[in-house]
Amino acid sequence: MIRIQGFPTPKGQGPVARLLSTLVLLAVFAIAVTLGFFILVALLGAVAVLAAVLYARFWWLRHKARKDAPAQRGGVILEGEYTVAESRKIASRDDRH
Repeated sequence: MIRIQGFPTPKGQGPVARLLSTLVLLAVFAIAVTLGFFILVALLGAVAVLAAVLYARFWWLRHKARKDAPAQRGGVILEGEYTVAESRKIASRDDRH
């Protein structure tokens, strides 16, 4: 007989009672593992749905911002040429010493 320290086995328990208690213990363990698995799957599914909703929301906001951006600037694109009037050398940090 296997004895676990801290859990005394009751005396007078027959082999049928031990077998039944072992079967009940195994059934409770199987139910707990199965229930835990389904709860984990439900939580992971909820996280996946939340992530998809947040991704879609941010995508929509970026899409809307890009669509409205030309209207906020007046919607006019100016094209032209330019010439550099003065070219000056930018001193680097090493030249300042």
